[in-house]
Parts: sequence; structure tokens; C-alpha cells
Amino acid sequence: MTCVLRATDSTAGVVVRLAEELALVLLNEDSGYFEPVGAWNLSCVIAGSVLADLSLEFRIDTDTETLTLLDAKDTGDPLLDPVLEEIASAPPPVHNAQYWIEKTAQRSDDAMDIILDRLVEKNILDHDSGGFWSLSRQVSRTGTYSADDGSTKLQVKTRVLRAILDEEIPDPRDVILISLIAACDALPLLLTEEEYEQSSERIDLLCKMDLVGRAIGAAVRESQGRPVQQPVGRTRPIPVANLLKLIPNRNLRRGNLSRILTDLYREYGPVFRIKKPFSDKGVVVLAGPETNAWINRNGRTYFRTRDHMADFEQLYGASRTLPGMDGTEHYRMRKSLRAGYSRATLEARLDEVYKFCRASLEKWVPGNPMPGAAACQELMSVQVSQLMVGVDASDHIDDLLSYEHRSLVTHVQKALPKFMMQTPGMARKRKRIFEMLNRVLNAHTPAQRKGKPKDLVDHILSLHASDPQYFPETDLSFMLVAGFIASIYLGSGLGFAVYGMASHPEI
Repeated sequence: MTCVLRATDSTAGVVVRLAEELALVLLNEDSGYFEPVGAWNLSCVIAGSVLADLSLEFRIDTDTETLTLLDAKDTGDPLLDPVLEEIASAPPPVHNAQYWIEKTAQRSDDAMDIILDRLVEKNILDHDSGGFWSLSRQVSRTGTYSADDGSTKLQVKTRVLRAILDEEIPDPRDVILISLIAACDALPLLLTEEEYEQSSERIDLLCKMDLVGRAIGAAVRESQGRPVQQPVGRTRPIPVANLLKLIPNRNLRRGNLSRILTDLYREYGPVFRIKKPFSDKGVVVLAGPETNAWINRNGRTYFRTRDHMADFEQLYGASRTLPGMDGTEHYRMRKSLRAGYSRATLEARLDEVYKFCRASLEKWVPGNPMPGAAACQELMSVQVSQLMVGVDASDHIDDLLSYEHRSLVTHVQKALPKFMMQTPGMARKRKRIFEMLNRVLNAHTPAQRKGKPKDLVDHILSLHASDPQYFPETDLSFMLVAGFIASIYLGSGLGFAVYGMASHPEI
């Protein structure tokens, strides 16, 4: 049995694969990513779900001993066809399901990208730019998926729990799904300890009801505990930056660290090492668009920011900040403040955006040269500060930019000694920044905000009022500054876009 969704015109008529529903079951709404079942275990169970989908398409058949090709014809599905092609082109002898699960698990990252992108296209999941996923508002509200024939299908997690706890008769596809979930030991994460103990016999019964589910589930468990072929990582030594080439670099004399790293990336690739004297312990640099895309997808597994941001946060009087949070805390903060900077919020105030933009552009005199990056940063700071923070802070933007840049270089990059934040100039800038923060708070009293649309600061203050233990008053300062910092980076992005259009008028 398959379910066809009516999410958008581009996805109408596309079935929801077992692999997609498995991802929905394993999605943790609190953390915005999958339940902690282990990377290899997750890869194996995703591979098992792809094989199960091929079985439901009558392309393969499997039992506990062998996996047999029935039909090599493409399904038209990029999630399934690469695996089907590999099975069809494999030379003798015939292999079992465990062998193909381990082979398919090696491409699980690509499969997961396809799965998540599809669920977003079908309006089942929402994707946050920070790399987090959550059920769409429609699915969260109704607990169902809309079908092409006008019927509805219960959210998969609800169906699974009802089959286990309420002993409802499950759909054959759901039996396979439960077998896969049980195979990766994820059921204890969905049930309470008491529910899991009381339902153990029911779970065993469900896992034995379908031959395909039983065979693939057993193969997944075997692959996790005793792999036939464990993937071996092949690496080459990390290249070390040549200091003799680095010293004459003009960007080094200018103190432009970003340009230095860009030059090194172009010469050495996305991963390279910088040794003393530029770093006491030496650092490994990850750079380039491909690396950034990889970190955006896998960073939560391999990296954390808390250790690097602690000193930086103290400069703003905060104990923790959004950039310094990891995992569930970070995701909860993003969700709580999302409405303050959403597209819908901006669309509702487009008239104000045009007004602020025109007012700034009137200061640009035709024929009068100006620094492009600074002009674009000022243009964006006026708009963002008015829309998100409720005050015009353009007169403070130079101080904020200078202070923020110095604090990152001294306390995050550690390229300068920390006492460089204690100079008289930095002390004056810090004083002006906190004067600006007081202006922001004074502009957000109930009387001052009456009749005005809620901005980001309103949402920040509401979060503090609703849960002061999670978001204490000491952490307000950086979050209020964050809106201004965002305008700086938006301005830099705009400047880059303007430069690209001016230097390539054919675009």
C-alpha cells in the first residue's frame, strides 16, 4: 500500500517512500535532527529502508539467505535507482541482504539529503537555515498528510505507536517500518521505559509478521553488530602552509585574515594546517564553499562552538549566546525567535523597507566615489536596525563593527592578545554600544510599543519573560546586539552582490 501526497504541483503524485517515513519517525522535534541511534546504525537502517522500497516496487526479493533481482527496470526514483543499478550489474555470486545493506549504507549521506529535500518539497518538513528540521505547521496541527484522492494518512509516528500500544492492525508497510525501527534500537527512544517493557511481546510479533521486514530487519541488526565489510576511510596527509610563501603576502601586512585564508584555500585546498608563529598550538583550517556545505549538514556531529565562544560572550556580559549554543538548546532558541526575522514578518512591512531604503539612497550622490562595502553596510544597518530593533543605530554602526571585529580576532580567532580589547579606544566603543542597548530597551516599554508590529527585540524580551531560567537577563545584551551584527554581514553580502553585477554587467 502506498500513499500519494498533494503537497505542491511539482511533487503531486510522488509516493512517500519507506525511507522518508523512517526519517520522520527518527526525527527528534526537540533537537531538530535524528534520534541518537549512532551514525553507522542510522546508515544501515536507511539502507535497509531503500531495499525495502525496492522490494515493494517488485524489483528485488529477499529472504534470510539471499537477495534476488526480479526486474532491473528503473523506478524513476533517484533514491532507489542507483542501488537497483548496482544490484543489477553485480557479478555472481548472489549476495544476501546484509551485503547489500552495507554496500548501500556507504551512500547513506546522499540518500539522506534526497530524503530530507523531498520531505521539505512535499510540505511535510520545514528546514531551518541552521541545518535543523521540524514538522511543517500543517502536519503538526493536523497530525496527517493530505492525499491526492482527498483522503488523509495519519502521521507515521502516530501509526507506529497505535500499532504497538493500542494493538491496531497495521498496514503491511508499517510492519516493515516497525521492523526497521526495532532493528536500529530506536523504539526505546519513542516509548517510555514502562511502555517498552509492556509492549515487548507485541513488538516481537509485529517484527515477524512480514517476511521482507523480517529479513531486512535481521540484516540491519547483523550489519550493526558484525559487518561483513566495514568501510575504511582513505586519507592523505593534511598539507601545511608554506610560511616562506605566506610572509610576503600583502594581505598579511594589511592584517586581512580573511583574504589570507582565502589565498591559502586556493593554493592548498579545503583543508590545510597553519603552524607557529601564527598560532601557538597550530590550527587546522577548513575553508571553501564545499566545506561550508558539509559542515552545515554534519557539523552538529563533529563540532561544537561553546568552548570557542565562552570568552567572547563575556565581553558582552552574557553567559551564553545563540552562536555559542549547541544541539537542542540552540534549536530551541532559533525556534523561539524565528517569528522575529521570518519572511512573513518582513513582507508585512515592505512599505517601511522601501521607505528606509529610499532615504538611504538619497544620500548617494551620482559621480561621487564612496567605499562600496561601508556604503552597503550603512544602507542595510538603517533598514535592519529599524525593522528588527526599533531604533536607528546607524550612528553607532562604526563603533559596533570595530568592537565586534576586534573581539572576534582576540577572543575567538585568538590572532591578537586579549589585552587589545582593553585599549582606551575599545573602552569608548564598548561604552557607546551599551548606551545604544539602553536606547533599545527604553524604546521597547509597553507604552512605546503600543500599536506597533512586533520586532525581534519584542520576541527576545517575551522569551526572557516567559522563561527567565532558560534565557536570563544577563544574556539579553548580546542578543540585542546580534540584530546590528546581522546588518553588518547583510551589508557585506549586498556589497559583494553589487560588485558582482558591476564587474559582470552581462549577468
